[in-house]
Amino acid sequence: HQPKGALATQLWVSDVARKAGHPDVRKPDKGRNLILCDLLGFGENAHPWQLGMLIEAVGQRVIGLQTAQVLALTRWAMKRTRMERIELYGECQTGSLACLLAAALHPEYYSQLTLTYHFTSLEHLMLWPVRYEEHPAVFCADILTVADVPDMKNLLEHVVCYEPSR
Repeated sequence: HQPKGALATQLWVSDVARKAGHPDVRKPDKGRNLILCDLLGFGENAHPWQLGMLIEAVGQRVIGLQTAQVLALTRWAMKRTRMERIELYGECQTGSLACLLAAALHPEYYSQLTLTYHFTSLEHLMLWPVRYEEHPAVFCADILTVADVPDMKNLLEHVVCYEPSR
C-alpha cells in the first residue's frame, strides 16, 4: 500500500506470512506506506525445517539471514519511499526477533519498533514449550555468548520501542 504524500513507511515482518494479511491492509492509513514481507522460512518462502538445520550446519544462522533480509528490505524501502527512517513491525516469535536484531544493528534506520512477541531473555526458550521444528531461527547457536535481549534493546538509540503484548 503506497498512498501519495505518505508521511511514514512501515515494514511489517511476521511468522504468519504476508498472505495472512495485516489489519492495516483492510483499513489502510492514508499517511503511511505499508510493506509486507515473508522472510526465509515463512509464507511464500516456506521450507522444511530441516533446511534450517542444513544452513546452521554450514556455519550460517537462519536468524542472521532473516535479519539481513530485514535490513536489505529496509534500505530498499527507504530508497523507494525517500524516507530517512522507517517504522518496523515484528509479529510473532521469529518476526519480532529478526526485527529486534535489525534495529539493534542499525538503529539509525528506524524511528519506531513494534514487537508483538515479548522476549525478556533468549534463555527462556529453554523453558517454553517451543519445538525447534516450529521456530528453528530463534534457536540460534551461541547468540547468548554475544548478546541477550536486554543488550539488544540497549542499542535502540533514538528508536521508540512498543511491545503491546507486555
